[in-house]
Amino acid sequence: MAPRNPEPPGVQTLDELAAIATALGGSAAGGPLSAPERELIERVADTPVPAATLTRTRNAILDGGDPLGAALAATRSAEAKRDAGQFFTDAGTVGAMLDWVARQEPARVVDAGCGSGRFAVRAAQLLPDAEIVAVDTDPLATLITRANLAVAAERSRLAPVRVRHEDFLDLSLPAQSGVTAFVGNPPYVRHHRLSPETKRRGQAIARALGRPISGLAGLHAYFLMQIARLSAPGDVGCLITSSEWLDVGYGASLRGLLAGPLGLQSLHLRAIDGAGEFEDALTSAVIACFSPGSDGATAGIDEIRDGEAFDLGRARRTVTRECLRASPKWGGLLRRSAQPSTKAADGAPLGSIFKVSRGVATGHNRFFVMTPEQAAWHSLRPWVTPVVSSAAEIQAADGVLRRDTARKVLLDIPRDARVAAAPELTAYLREGEEMGVPERYLCSHRNPWWAVQPPAPAPVVATYMGRRPPVFALNPDGLPLLNIALGLQPREGLPPETLPVLVDWLNRHAADFSGQGRTYQGGLQKFEPRELEALTIPAAALTGSP
Repeated sequence: MAPRNPEPPGVQTLDELAAIATALGGSAAGGPLSAPERELIERVADTPVPAATLTRTRNAILDGGDPLGAALAATRSAEAKRDAGQFFTDAGTVGAMLDWVARQEPARVVDAGCGSGRFAVRAAQLLPDAEIVAVDTDPLATLITRANLAVAAERSRLAPVRVRHEDFLDLSLPAQSGVTAFVGNPPYVRHHRLSPETKRRGQAIARALGRPISGLAGLHAYFLMQIARLSAPGDVGCLITSSEWLDVGYGASLRGLLAGPLGLQSLHLRAIDGAGEFEDALTSAVIACFSPGSDGATAGIDEIRDGEAFDLGRARRTVTRECLRASPKWGGLLRRSAQPSTKAADGAPLGSIFKVSRGVATGHNRFFVMTPEQAAWHSLRPWVTPVVSSAAEIQAADGVLRRDTARKVLLDIPRDARVAAAPELTAYLREGEEMGVPERYLCSHRNPWWAVQPPAPAPVVATYMGRRPPVFALNPDGLPLLNIALGLQPREGLPPETLPVLVDWLNRHAADFSGQGRTYQGGLQKFEPRELEALTIPAAALTGSP
């Protein structure tokens, strides 16, 4: 049975949490402290810790739980956790991953982004003769890891663990004769939250491997590149990450690395129906097991559904490495339920019928998008137009959007408008300048900054994200779209009378598209424009056949 994750100790501040970790022996475990760790310990030296709290927390750790990690997740703000990529893995998954690693008999285990030490502590328990290295940039997290190690050592002999408070992208490892296993849950930090310096270092690692990677890659992608740089033939790895790299553009570098020199052994997609694999992260997970330098012809693939027991050494299916190298996306290979709606020979891609584009991005919706009542109050009615501002409007349209059902209006000023001759409009634009709207990225790249200029209205619109298949609707009144939806512009030669037939067919068969876009936590599905264009549409759909 997997260890339970008990309720965290009732702390109100991060300093209280650091004081508990110190009192539990965090300052004396895991090797030398870094300067930031010492400063943290000194700062909380006089913080009182109730004896009952220490006893309760120690007992929970000895029971196999991680109350300090749970407290860190509960106390740190969601924004701070997203900046740090700090989303912890459940105990059952940690156990399954370390069981696989233990079977590889490593002499050294590296926990890449150790967080509260869930992987490092379990590795030290399972492999008492190995060397464990736990790395993280957060001094509070490494102090908690040290505390968890100190308490766990009270009950059983642990492997020697070196906790290193440093950036994994800067990590170097001394050579050693045995197998090194890289394990863990790398930080999930999206590309727009990464500093230019982090991106520069990550991309330098990728280039050195001959695998240049897009600037849209998240930190977890750079961690995998760093593991490829640090590893040697015969080493192993078992990482759990966001599953988005299976299908997105930046993931091509990772897919090529795993199908090639990293020696993918198996991939296991976590199909989560409930809260998801990671706390506070809207993403599903995939576990990759690999062995650098191995040249096996096949790899195991699996979809692990919510509540299923799993063994990473036993995948339900196999796929050839050649198939992996040839596949532009891997998500559909793993999903048991993903089946193309039609054979390619029976139809054509949607992109041969429509060009699919996002709606307009204003750069500051709070300024450019408003209710009709707000527009009237500012005397802006001559300068606004009804706009599709919510996916819910498309979902409720029953296949046809109408102008009078639009909930919001868009400030749509012609580029050549005589703004100075309209006092009310001039006053509103001045308010925007005082709010700093012209300095926003998109606005600063427009001339003039207020000229949103939505594209030509699309005759067909579609939702692109939701916990349901995409929904399509006709747009006979020519409503512009915000970038909450996709617009489908007919290619040349498509008769207008076929549009209702196509929309009806698309809505009736939308469930068949599941697995052909991207699937995130809790069943959230997302289709980028090119992914929607790749859907196969049978010739019968143009004639109204079932």
